Amino acid sequence: MHTVFSMKELGTVSYFLGISVQALSRGYFLSQAKYATELLHKAGLIDCKPCSTPLAVKASSPPSSSDDLPFSNPSLYRSIVGGLQYLTITRPDLALAVNQACQHMHLPTNADFQDIKRLLRYSAMKQSTVSQSSTETEYRALANATAELTWLQQLLADMHIPSSCITELR
Repeated sequence: MHTVFSMKELGTVSYFLGISVQALSRGYFLSQAKYATELLHKAGLIDCKPCSTPLAVKASSPPSSSDDLPFSNPSLYRSIVGGLQYLTITRPDLALAVNQACQHMHLPTNADFQDIKRLLRYSAMKQSTVSQSSTETEYRALANATAELTWLQQLLADMHIPSSCITELR
């Protein structure tokens, strides 16, 4: 590769594209703690009280009239949600909540931003469980992708699109 590309040997990687890389005897430990802290700073939630779940199980209070109003800074919403998408590399447990947040990117409301703040408060919580291996993380990602593909296949069937129009990946 040195003959084709101009390259430098920088030694072992420790931090790359917002991901901290720590070499262990069994492999590598990837962390985005610094990146998550930067997201908390961006949202103004660095000293927030953590919560135990990324999504509200039930509404804690009746919706107010301001909940349906458009959020005053949609670019901040989009920026934070984009950052959360990148954070799912090392935190696949956030994927469902982030996916739901992405569905409101075009016109976020105040309630949508409250949901994002709750999700960030969950990222701020010290997590008690971590994937024991990259294989477990890959399995979770594969299970998520399978669920998405199954949903997409059902959606196409509901729209009466014949399976001959779908190309297979091999």
